[in-house]
Amino acid sequence: MRLLTHNMLSSNIKGVTNGFPLRIQVEKVVEKEVEINHDFLRNIFPKIDWKALSDASRIMGYNELPEVPPEPSVLESDIEILRKFHHALLELHLEEGALLCPETGRSFRLIRVFRICFYSRMRFEKMVWCLIRLRFGDYEF
Repeated sequence: MRLLTHNMLSSNIKGVTNGFPLRIQVEKVVEKEVEINHDFLRNIFPKIDWKALSDASRIMGYNELPEVPPEPSVLESDIEILRKFHHALLELHLEEGALLCPETGRSFRLIRVFRICFYSRMRFEKMVWCLIRLRFGDYEF
């Protein structure tokens, strides 16, 4: 799970009034290189809760983000800040661990099974499509 995803998640447990940000318990972090897209980063910047991103990146072992968010105009000129923002947001992946509700402490396990389920679903959909083609030929639906 990328920190971009983490920054958009909150606990929706019944009765919880402040379910953001979810606390992270790290078991395994992986860094995966992603091509930097300056326009995407500048557009997503106002939607990101900087304190949550900064705290989460520190928990995951990345201490390069400043505590105080930079001004949006700085992103236009300071490529180094943009690169650090990109790395924290898109290249740090929580492979295994847990997300904890800040109010109740309830733990939501995060494991690599999600990828396997997605892959299996894609294979299943492909298999169903092949069966449809066998049954109906190349008929356009």
